[in-house]
Amino acid sequence: MPDDPPAEATDGSHEAHEVYDETASAYAAGNPSADARAAYEWPAVREVLPDVDGRRVLDAGTGTGHYAAWLAERGADVVGLDASAGMLREAHERTDGPAFVHGDLRAPLPFPDATFDLVCSQLTLDHVEDWDAPFAEFARVCRPGGTLVVSVDHPFTTYFVVEEEPEAVGNATAQSADYYAVERFEKVWPHVEGEGETRMPVYRRPLAEVTRPLFAAGFAVTDLREPEPESDAEHLRYFAERTPRFLVVCAEKE
Repeated sequence: MPDDPPAEATDGSHEAHEVYDETASAYAAGNPSADARAAYEWPAVREVLPDVDGRRVLDAGTGTGHYAAWLAERGADVVGLDASAGMLREAHERTDGPAFVHGDLRAPLPFPDATFDLVCSQLTLDHVEDWDAPFAEFARVCRPGGTLVVSVDHPFTTYFVVEEEPEAVGNATAQSADYYAVERFEKVWPHVEGEGETRMPVYRRPLAEVTRPLFAAGFAVTDLREPEPESDAEHLRYFAERTPRFLVVCAEKE
């Protein structure tokens, strides 16, 4: 069974950053999706990243600062931004190199125009319903000719796997899936320590709603990856045989 939390349809009103605030310490101690990210998503992101040495980089949705620290170790001048104060607290405690700033991707970013050579956002936009605003802000703060690298849940997986193969993601249920709609649902993570579970709000969307706001903001796609798990990640092989779990997009600001 893949290392992925189950999902349930919901119209709940709680926000992802509030959930991360409540669970930041436990998440930092044992992220339930860490294996999938390390052996599946992150290798594909690394393949499309430009040389970051000496570059000014925004890690949008930095979480505990893991990726920001990796970028800083390779010579980047990194700013990590996150909407969760709890996750930023963990980032400050765990990393030394990057600067960390509180900010929400649904709002204007707290940076001047053309600040960054590279904007990265790894598995964060799935928590945001409307992508027009964040992509417009990514374009504003990215220098001309700069690079955007985004990873998200693959639209086919969030629809087909959750809807048609619920046992593949832990007996998930989705009551009214509509592929062409942007729909809110919840991933359910069992607690790392003790009993109970955490419900994390996310949005599924069609592939067209991944690319449309990207083009509208003035980015040109230069690479697109539907990665397979690394060969030694046997517990993730399901996704090599069916729909890919992640989508990685690399684009250039025109």
